[in-house]
Amino acid sequence: MMRDRRRDGPRVHDAAVAIAVDGTVLLNVARLEASEEVRIVLRRALEERGQLFIGVAATPREAARILGGLADGVEDATSHVIGARRARKRRGDHVSARLRTAPRGRP
Repeated sequence: MMRDRRRDGPRVHDAAVAIAVDGTVLLNVARLEASEEVRIVLRRALEERGQLFIGVAATPREAARILGGLADGVEDATSHVIGARRARKRRGDHVSARLRTAPRGRP
């Protein structure tokens, strides 16, 4: 789960990974042990507005493991949502029924 570190420290984004537009999987430097050189770069970057994410490319093997884990997690989460929808539908509690009974202007 992603935490917002702005409350208890710098505006460092807490995502473990990011996927670049070219498909490269990047590991968040904030999760790695940082050297003094990285700390200097981070201090300079934190002077900019917005959240900060600095990443290093994962190896192909690491990227495959990360992406496989993401796929498994998405499959698991999706199956829970689909199961809940099927259960609501069996009970007759589906979206169209809620929309008919919802106050005007609110779904």
